[in-house]
Amino acid sequence: MESGTGGLLSTGVVVTGGLFSQGPMTIAGSVTGDVTCKGQLYITGHVVGKITAPAVEITGSVEGDITVLGTLRILACAEVKGDVTAGAATVAGRLCGNLSAVESATLTGQARVTGDIETEVLSVEETVAVVGYLSVGRSRVAESETQAAFEARLRACFPAPDAADPPQGGGPDEEGEPSYDEAYEARRLKLKTAADKLKAQKGKGK
Repeated sequence: MESGTGGLLSTGVVVTGGLFSQGPMTIAGSVTGDVTCKGQLYITGHVVGKITAPAVEITGSVEGDITVLGTLRILACAEVKGDVTAGAATVAGRLCGNLSAVESATLTGQARVTGDIETEVLSVEETVAVVGYLSVGRSRVAESETQAAFEARLRACFPAPDAADPPQGGGPDEEGEPSYDEAYEARRLKLKTAADKLKAQKGKGK
């Protein structure tokens, strides 16, 4: 199922099969299938399948792996069962799966994580419970490989526009915000720089 420029999957609506959106989207219903969104994705309902998007906020439940270019927010009432890869992640709900956050991970409130956590900067409140291994900063293993795999998954879902194709909303929008392609490329370069820096630091520590 494809949504043109984004929209709402209302409460009570059930979708079986993959879901693709060109813009921001809210899933308040139930989806069984992989979800790919090119805008902000809000999940207040239930999804069984893999999720890929630039930014995701979850107050519902997800059963499947999640790949997020930017920030992932798992709020207090949310539950996720699956491995998570993100630029930055904030977890206040329940996560059963491994968490890999390239830039930072914040565990807050009554967050409950069952799985390993790998990130550059980790913030954990006293009320949080974690069952798993923590890998933070220079102790991260195979960071360059992790970043390469991360970017490969993103390119597969959000390929760079072909030079021969006409620009899709190129340049700033009416409010001065960068286009999707500009924001994607800026974020990709930022993540690559962070990965290169970590690799260089680990080389000095040998």
